[in-house]
Amino acid sequence: MTKRTAHTIALAKAVAKNFMRAGFTAQDLLSGQILLTELPWQNPPLIAPDPLDGYPFHDYINYSVKVQPEQLYRFWRWALVSLYSSVPSTVALTGWRGLMQALPSESAGEKLLRFSVPEKYPAHDEYHGHTFTLEVVDLFMNSTTTWGGLVNDPDNYFIETDFGPVGIADGHIIGDWHPWTESIGGMVDAYNEAPRGFVRTTCRHDLLAKVRSVLHENETAFPEFSGMDYALQSLAVLTQERVCSELFQALDEMLPDAFEAKRKIQVIDEALEQLDAWTASDRVKLAAMFEILTPAVYTVTQFHSKVFNYATPVPITLSDKRLKRIRENIMETRNELLKNVSKRDRPDLERD
Repeated sequence: MTKRTAHTIALAKAVAKNFMRAGFTAQDLLSGQILLTELPWQNPPLIAPDPLDGYPFHDYINYSVKVQPEQLYRFWRWALVSLYSSVPSTVALTGWRGLMQALPSESAGEKLLRFSVPEKYPAHDEYHGHTFTLEVVDLFMNSTTTWGGLVNDPDNYFIETDFGPVGIADGHIIGDWHPWTESIGGMVDAYNEAPRGFVRTTCRHDLLAKVRSVLHENETAFPEFSGMDYALQSLAVLTQERVCSELFQALDEMLPDAFEAKRKIQVIDEALEQLDAWTASDRVKLAAMFEILTPAVYTVTQFHSKVFNYATPVPITLSDKRLKRIRENIMETRNELLKNVSKRDRPDLERD
């Protein structure tokens, strides 16, 4: 498995897991129209503490990478001068020129995720030199080579390398050999925490566009909405124009979960009918529920915990309080399973 594939799989699985938690199934995401076709697509922030599957989103993209440090330093100096005078000769929508020697093992998508296309492309962007420099510092910090400590505050974001300092100092790009004079003093943190670069509004008309449309249509259903949105936009950058097979696989794996959940719910409903039966004693009900629920829904240990422990004598009659607790435990299991069922199918399975 390539490094790129490993990271796209991690992002895709985290997205799929969040959809399952919110009660969506693969059918909801793999079929139907794309309703929101004008969503903006952009590189995620360098620093994004927004959670995704419980972890800060930036942990998914700030992974260690093999860098040629001297080549990266040279690339930074060359690109800063070139970018100021001619954006198209420095970077295209498909990536930066002259980056191969600095990042020989990274895919085109990974390079583009690390180095964003200027927001005003192909026109000059008076502040993209600063964004680009922050991206270079970020890459130095994530390289396998150890460098001096990072200086980071609202006016500064730089490190010392063997070739000289790299970054922003007192709001300005370090060095007197480049033409960039604008200051981002007091705004370094804001730049690090903002989405980066060129904004694409053309709909991809693919799986990523469909899934992101569903996400935005149901924003309040997702506590980790921002992390999921960054993940889907990152997958678009990583996969470029190809189909995101990693996301398709992650969603496809949700299908058995949905079918299995519906099957278990049907089994539980059969057990609840036995519990509610008036003609049988409680001892007979327990025996019938044991046959129905194990191992189809519960292991023997789970049955003993949630319904009745057969290591104790079985009374003919249970108290109303005990029967109520058994029902509540079984319904709790049912409600958890219901979360894995399509919202489309859920109304038919809901019950008090």
